[in-house]
Amino acid sequence: MKRKHPLRRTMIAVAGTASAVALLLTLKQPGTTVAGAASQAGAPPANSAPAGSGAVPAGGATVLGDEADTQFGPVQVELTLSGGRITGARAVKVPSTDANSRKIAESSVPQLNQAAVDAQSADIDTVSGATYTSQGYIRSLQSALDKAGAAGAGEGTGQGSAPGAGSGADAPDGDVPGDGSGDVSGEGSGDGSDPGQGSGSGATESVLGDVAGTQYGDVQVRLTVSGGRITGAEAVKTPGSDANSRKIAAGAVPKLNQAAVAAQSADIDTVSGATYTSQGYIRSLQSALDKAGPAGAGEGTGQGSAPGAGSGADAPDGDVPGDGSGDVSGEGSGDGSDPGQGSGSGATESVLGDVAGTQYGDVQVRLTVSGGRITGAEAVKTPGSDANSRKIAAGAVPKLNQAAVAAQSADIDTVSGATYTSQGYIRSLQSALDKAGL
Repeated sequence: MKRKHPLRRTMIAVAGTASAVALLLTLKQPGTTVAGAASQAGAPPANSAPAGSGAVPAGGATVLGDEADTQFGPVQVELTLSGGRITGARAVKVPSTDANSRKIAESSVPQLNQAAVDAQSADIDTVSGATYTSQGYIRSLQSALDKAGAAGAGEGTGQGSAPGAGSGADAPDGDVPGDGSGDVSGEGSGDGSDPGQGSGSGATESVLGDVAGTQYGDVQVRLTVSGGRITGAEAVKTPGSDANSRKIAAGAVPKLNQAAVAAQSADIDTVSGATYTSQGYIRSLQSALDKAGPAGAGEGTGQGSAPGAGSGADAPDGDVPGDGSGDVSGEGSGDGSDPGQGSGSGATESVLGDVAGTQYGDVQVRLTVSGGRITGAEAVKTPGSDANSRKIAAGAVPKLNQAAVAAQSADIDTVSGATYTSQGYIRSLQSALDKAGL
């Protein structure tokens, strides 16, 4: 009988053991993941944050603005926010209806992104040669900011009361006091002794004017208002019934936007060659200003009596005495010893005259009155029954507007070649003066 060699038996046993170990190692233990295994070993899972820490992912939170339609395609902006500040902006949708639109967007969007971060608001300039893309970008950017809330409201564990800009005795001597209420509390990491960031009524707000119809399409203006001042203006709707209307609007609207910010009112000139677009713009601009309310009407927790302009013994020697009542109260955060800011009878107001019918169509005049004087006049309705009537009105109305402001009355001459339009204008002008008490 042949004997087996002991070494051979040993080698077979070792090989069998190694195979069994290898098989066990390939088996996955039930209910255990890679992260779970790491936890069992005492190591925290990768990319985890401590519970309740409120940590924001690297790069900050993102906010997606609404889509803004343009003539050449939609624009949509996404913001990255960190610590209440815009740290990044990008357009996730840009006009791409044709090669030229894509080329324009490719060059303009990076500039708009940078401008949004630099400005920390939607108060940015349009890019030359990319007006429609820029306007769409700004509208979407504003909607993203609206969703994100006022920038600068940092979050933390402690709270401090934040007074509104220009509240109480700290209100500047100018005509634009902020919200005196100080009722908007910002949150800070301190113990409450340091004031947080509050928006007050000095915060930036967006005000959309009414749609103003024109012969060639609608015009609608949106204002950005901060601290009682117009900081930005844009036309969110412009005439686009044909290529020529779009071309005229593209050239005129940036000038009108700039004029509105410079004038801080709707008392701006029409753009030469764009009379109808300008008139529609001005009407929508005025409605936005009406909605925004008179600048300088601060609100607060304490009240001070604000005399009307020229009231009582302070009435000027001119022809516009105040009512002597001093009954327009402005509100401030003080105890009432300091007078608040009131609009008084010297505030700017818009007065719409009656419609005056003419043989070729209606005429209606709107006046801007400040301190008892006409500071602006415009025709919100003009004859438009045919092309010739529109042409005559386009030439005559600017002259009539200028004459009304210069004369400070309805005693103005008719424009040669526009007798019917002039007579209708004068009748509507007189009714506006009657309503204003001038």
